[in-house]
This record gives sequence, structure tokens and C-alpha cells, in this order.
Amino acid sequence: MNPDRHGWTQSNAGQERVFPALYQRESVPIGVRLCSLLSLARSLALARERFPPRGGCAASHDPVLQPGYWLRLHVGSAAVKLAPARRPERQSGRPRPARFLGEHNTDGSSVSGFRVDFLGIGAEKAASDWIAACLREHPEVSFAKYKEVAFFSDVDQHLLKVPMRQYERGLGWYAKQFPPCAPGQVRGEYTPTYMYSQVVAQRIHRHFPNVKLIVCLRDPVKRAFSQYIHDRRIGLIGNISFEQALDRHDSYVQKGLYYKHLNHFYELFPAANIFVRLTDDIEADRQAVLRDLYAFLGLKDTAFLPPSLNSRPNAASTAKLPWLNYLLIHGEYALRRDGLYPILNLLEDLGLRRAAVSFGCFSNRKPMAQYPSMREDTRERLRREFQDDVQRLEGLLGRDLSHWK
Repeated sequence: MNPDRHGWTQSNAGQERVFPALYQRESVPIGVRLCSLLSLARSLALARERFPPRGGCAASHDPVLQPGYWLRLHVGSAAVKLAPARRPERQSGRPRPARFLGEHNTDGSSVSGFRVDFLGIGAEKAASDWIAACLREHPEVSFAKYKEVAFFSDVDQHLLKVPMRQYERGLGWYAKQFPPCAPGQVRGEYTPTYMYSQVVAQRIHRHFPNVKLIVCLRDPVKRAFSQYIHDRRIGLIGNISFEQALDRHDSYVQKGLYYKHLNHFYELFPAANIFVRLTDDIEADRQAVLRDLYAFLGLKDTAFLPPSLNSRPNAASTAKLPWLNYLLIHGEYALRRDGLYPILNLLEDLGLRRAAVSFGCFSNRKPMAQYPSMREDTRERLRREFQDDVQRLEGLLGRDLSHWK
């Protein structure tokens, strides 16, 4: 088979076009495979623009490939085939049943009876890993299979710009992300970027108006710098300075405007259903924070001491292979930008995306030899940017936050 000008090869039957690096059976370096997947994603995006799908079904609301699209992915000798979904026949005089699984009764519960009792919504880089671990280890809690399900998210968790479509998979899919809930247990998860979207607040309230919300806040200047260290490790940004990152991405400031984002939740949920603590409170008395949290959730054993009680939350680290993390995260962003959600859903369902995230976060990391410092003029600049929001937050929470100003 001879490659054409696009780098594709034509099979003898003339009916399949396969990308050569993915089709060959011999061993192919991981870097080549990743680059091939990115090229495949781009080619599929161009195909979608040139040959629009037939059938008139909106792509943004269909979790499977549109009618008219057939895709074969060849990885070594394995092939995965995604077939178009068939539209159900409409019975005369009866409307087609709703395809979205997120319908709910007037009391906010889903039609299937599935419910979530609590949600951790923020903030990012503010002890969310520690809180999630302490909740997961309590015997009266049924925690999600993994942290940061991001079901309600409408934009990506890093830059807050690229669309997320997990929500379109429906509550049926969301329910599968939790283990069985035993009698007497409460069910919940922790996605610390839920807090940053008004759309998320509305979605949560639509389905679970009585849910309890957990929030932990950190000095917004320290939080922004911690996010910068994290983003460098996971490959989101290159080897650039903190000042350059601030100029290129507004998410470092946006994620620290706590009043702006929390106010959307206080407008929809009663204050009694929102638990807010500071990382300063955790540093001062961890057990007291957990007792209050367990009591807030209505757990019987509020004196429970989880194994993670004294663990150090997410110590700063750097990547062993930065280029690999860069390929992994930007490969996913390429798929999202091109709207190739069927591929993303397939990778999610096969556990490959979660494996890649775990590799980047846990395996491909090493302790940071020396924690970098922030320039004093940059610190003062951020203090000024956050000052008004911090002042309003003091009124919302009824707490003195002068040490953040």
C-alpha cells in the first residue's frame, strides 16, 4: 500500500483508510502513537467539516457518532468500530421518549431515585485532596469511585474555556461513577472546579436542590502560585515564568475570585447547606474541621479519625518526563476543541483517560528540589486584584480575612 499526499494508505478493498502508524503490527514508539492519534483527531475534524452528518440530529446532544459516520481505529492488531446510533421509530400519536437521562421530579430527585447527598465544589489547590480522602475513608460515606468526576462541568477544569460534555451523558452515567450505597450511608463526590461556573450551580440545583455543598478556600495569591506549579508539572504550560502564565491565562486570577463564584451558589442554595472552611482552619486544628464536616453531613460518628488525618496534602512536585505530560494533556484538548467527544467518551469508558491522568499525576512525578519563590511585585499586584473580592467575601462568610489583603 502506498501512502497518499495526506499520509494515509489505501487498502486493497478500497473501502478503508487507515493511519499507517496505528495500523502496523510491529512495535511503534509511544511518542509516534500519540502523535498519530493527534493527527487522526485532526483528520476526523476536517472530515466532519467537509462531510456533515446526515439525519439532522444535533451533535452537541448526542453521545454517540451521528448517522453517516463510521470510524475504525486500528491500534496494533486490535480494531474498535463505532457504529451510528439508529433513531427509534416514532409511534403514531405518541412523542418519542426523552433521550436525556437527567429528567427529575418536582422535588429534585431523578426518575430513577438516584440522589447525591453532598458535593465538594471548591476551591482548586485548597486541600481538596485531603478532604476527599478523609470523606472516602469514613464508613458512613459512599464516595465516588474517583475524585473529580466533573459531571456537572460545562468548561474544562484548567483554563475554564474549552467545553465539557460529560453532563450530556445523563444521570444514568453519573450514577455508575459511584459504588453501591449501603443503608445509612451518604453519597457524594468532590470536583473542586464546580465552584467556578454559574451554569454548574444551576445544573446542580436542578437535580439536587437539597444537596449539601463543601467548600475550602485558600489565600488566593498562594492558590494562584500553587496552580502555576501544578500546571507546569502536568504539562499544561511550558517552562515559563509565573508572570508570563498570568499574562497568558486569566484562570489564575479567576479561580481566586471566591465571592464572585460562591455568590451564585448562595443565590440558589440555603446558607445552612453550604459548609465553608479555610486552609488556615485545617492548619490550626484538623480534627475540629473534620468533626464539623462530619456533623454537617449528618454522620453519626463525628469523632472518626481517618488514616489520612495527618497526611501532607499534595506536596509540590515536578514531572520526570515533561514532554510526555504535555502530549497527554494537549492531546485531550485537541479532541475537545475539535468536538470529537465520541472518542473521548470511548477513552473514558475503557479507563484509558483515567489511566493517563493517574500516570501524569502520580507516576510521572518527582519531588521538587526547591520550591520556587514569587516576586514581591507580582504578589502585590495580585493582592490589589483580589482586594475587592476578598472584602465582599468577608461580608458573605462573616469572617475576618484581613490576612488575605
